[in-house]
Amino acid sequence: MSRNLFKAFWISKFLPILILVFFLAKPGYTVNIDLRPLADSISVLKNPHKGWYHHYFDNGIWRYMVKKDADLDTFPGLNHIYIRLAWSFFEPQEGQYNWAYIDTLVAHWVPKGYGISLCITSKETRGEGLAVPMGSAGYATPKWVADAGAKGQWITNHSGVAVQNWEPVWDDPIFLAKLSNFHHALAARYDTASWLVDVVTGSLGDWGEGQTFQSSKIVPNVATVKKHLDIYSSSYKHAPLVANDDLLTYGKDTKQQDTLLAYAIANGFSIRDDSPLVTYHFTAYASTYSIQNPKFFDAVWRTRPTTLECEHYQKVVDSGNWIGINGSLKGGSMLTGAIRRTHATYSGYHAYADKWLIENPQLAKDLANLLGYWFFLPQVTLPDTAIAGTLANLSFVWRNHGASVTYSPFQVQIQLVGSNTTWTVIAPTAKPKDWLPDVS
Repeated sequence: MSRNLFKAFWISKFLPILILVFFLAKPGYTVNIDLRPLADSISVLKNPHKGWYHHYFDNGIWRYMVKKDADLDTFPGLNHIYIRLAWSFFEPQEGQYNWAYIDTLVAHWVPKGYGISLCITSKETRGEGLAVPMGSAGYATPKWVADAGAKGQWITNHSGVAVQNWEPVWDDPIFLAKLSNFHHALAARYDTASWLVDVVTGSLGDWGEGQTFQSSKIVPNVATVKKHLDIYSSSYKHAPLVANDDLLTYGKDTKQQDTLLAYAIANGFSIRDDSPLVTYHFTAYASTYSIQNPKFFDAVWRTRPTTLECEHYQKVVDSGNWIGINGSLKGGSMLTGAIRRTHATYSGYHAYADKWLIENPQLAKDLANLLGYWFFLPQVTLPDTAIAGTLANLSFVWRNHGASVTYSPFQVQIQLVGSNTTWTVIAPTAKPKDWLPDVS
């Protein structure tokens, strides 16, 4: 009897996935191998272009900082850092840019293998950390934009803390012109960066989400939303673009929502939802796991990665919507269902990394695997021998147990190792991008 070794793995510039199978083959036989008993559904595979992200800043520079590197380095399947910060931090004076808030994190975390996602906001709802050194507290849009004549008003936030913030008139021509200039400058610096995971629309609404229901309640019309989308699509030619679902739905009827969704898709945007596990959504949209607009995700997930950002974890706990370790009594299944329903590739837990991991150690691992693609090889059929210069038929059955697909052009390489010879080929018909998930 001869002993052979079968090996299949991904060709990726980041991280190869290795699958090793040993078997005994009898000469003259075709061997059907059932690999299901060897499947590992527990270990976390830190594969590229999928997984968790850490929301590094929030409502200024005062929350969700990383206490120590190990907080992220030990977090299962952590893919990137999400920088959401006000425009005023980056352009304190017109044309004078401060990129340190990005560059410092890039210099520290990118060499460790993490990517960076960017969301630059024009309206926040908290006063802490908002450009106070420039004498412009409350200005997420830089104060010099208002001084240049852009129209706006002071709004008192109603989300539990009475803080005033300046809200621009969302279609004011001066505001839009200055905003466009800024994003062209940002794109000139970072658009082609290999570490840039995506750029999220943050220029309209509270926290960049496109809605103002906790402040002015002003509803931007369809034309205004399109103008903001146009600024991103005209600025960024390489970075993936992502629109918040509320940007396309807030105050809009179904026809208007469909119009904006089609416009966003046509201009290259994917979709994210920043509302999973929010108390209202937890109840109102329980059948879709707190997802308000599942049809938006249905429209894009086959071709573009989608993203979820959970409600602040401590708020979810305090509201009684997260109970038990791993959310085992309440909450955990809701988040798992949301990932499955949206076919999410990325998700943020919206908390300090160490706290979330301590309280949800197994769920962190389970969802790290579920997010994006998660491939298994349950069966392979191949001849017992392979001779150089002759054809050999190899058959593989692949299963995708993840929530989504891979959007990267991976190739499958097959290596057969005999006692004296090794053959290595690229599987020409294997197309991992077409391996659909088997989750509903």
